[in-house]
Amino acid sequence: MTDFLNRDMHHKDVEICGDYDARFEPVVRVLRKQVARYGGGASASVFLEGESVVDIWAGQARNDGTPWERNTMALCFSASKGVAATAIHILATDGLLEYDAPVARYWPEFGQKGKEVITVRQVLAHQAGLHKTAPLVDDLTDILDWDKVISRLETTEPDFHPGTANGYHAMTFGWLVGELVHRISGMSFTDFVQKRIVEPLDLDGMLIGNADAELDRVADLVGVPA
Repeated sequence: MTDFLNRDMHHKDVEICGDYDARFEPVVRVLRKQVARYGGGASASVFLEGESVVDIWAGQARNDGTPWERNTMALCFSASKGVAATAIHILATDGLLEYDAPVARYWPEFGQKGKEVITVRQVLAHQAGLHKTAPLVDDLTDILDWDKVISRLETTEPDFHPGTANGYHAMTFGWLVGELVHRISGMSFTDFVQKRIVEPLDLDGMLIGNADAELDRVADLVGVPA
């Protein structure tokens, strides 16, 4: 990390906006270096014991030069897994779900091809053996077809006996948990998160599957140059 911070680059030309505690100057330097090296824009937020100690942003949100601002939103990978797990915990707290119950109790079509024994806990712990995405989609556009992927999940076999190993369910976690939430609550995963998490906590900028009204705030996703 020290070598990265000290590399000779034109990072001083990158303007950092926002506020931060002086103790977190290294965070500011890293953000400045990242934007200088890769272009585009980014932001960083850190809370310490309930207090905001870093709230900074820099660069551009769009290729047309639109600046990154305080309320700019960005696509987050895997951060939604915590949100999805929270939805399951809410259902458990409501008495509508048991962690060690088979998923098929709530989602009957799931209980086939060796998946009858998979428990909710095993899904949350990435022990369901359903971590591979390739068997579920024919091409990348299929990942946007919820019903098609769910149907494939129902008829696929686990890659290993559930509970005997771990496999990071990078993509499939969302479908598995999201469909569980839907089957138990009767709401889509998007609506459940909105009504049970976003609205009660008055969260700004946490949108899952329903960002059309906020697209003007969403930054472009750009690849890292080779």
